[in-house]
Amino acid sequence: MLLLLAHLVSLYPIGADRIRSLLKSPDLKQEMRCLERTLYADQVALFACDRKNIAQNIAKIRKKSMDEEKADEPLTQAEQDQLVKDHEIMMSYVLKTPVFKSKDAQGKEQLLTVYQLDDEQCKALYSLLSAQLRDATVSAKKKHAYRLVLLALACVAHCRMTKKFPTIQQIACELHGLDDPGFIIQEIKTGGGKSIISELRAVMLCAEGWTVDIATENTSLADTALCNSNLFMSIWVFFSQRSDSLE
Repeated sequence: MLLLLAHLVSLYPIGADRIRSLLKSPDLKQEMRCLERTLYADQVALFACDRKNIAQNIAKIRKKSMDEEKADEPLTQAEQDQLVKDHEIMMSYVLKTPVFKSKDAQGKEQLLTVYQLDDEQCKALYSLLSAQLRDATVSAKKKHAYRLVLLALACVAHCRMTKKFPTIQQIACELHGLDDPGFIIQEIKTGGGKSIISELRAVMLCAEGWTVDIATENTSLADTALCNSNLFMSIWVFFSQRSDSLE
């Protein structure tokens, strides 16, 4: 919790008096939750997306053939429509559709969207999703839905740790390979945000029990990416032991 506080101080304007008040509080956990809600309130504007813009970006995706003489092909209309639909569903989990059941300070049950989760609840939800995705008895349809929740969770967590929400193109890369982990080779133009895409994909794959290695030929970029994503990755390592459940 102190590591989280230190990172928040580096990103957000938190005064010394506020920090002292937090550290002296008899209920640091509750005070941290209040602080997180206050700091993340302004990030709602970053989640805005336009269906037409989403569709236009997804329409730019091309399939490349192993045969160099064959021209690149666009996704079929059905494939494009599915990606647009998945994007909308994923974003609904961020702000509209509850995904987590918990209790407030008074013991009253509450249903929360991804955006409403605090740090500990994010970890708990990740743990629950991971268990479902590793369960061989869970249907492919349900796993698809759980992966969309997981992607929403990863995107929001990334935004909190960097103050940047993944772009439509970056999210589209994750959606395109959502149900085929390890079997899709994607080519991203320079400046497309491969570091962010790799971070999100690592979280998605680790949740399902994969071991992930991210390779790059540029050591400097690797060091920078590791430094920037260190806390983002670390929040998935330890899961809270809670009695909350998926909605």
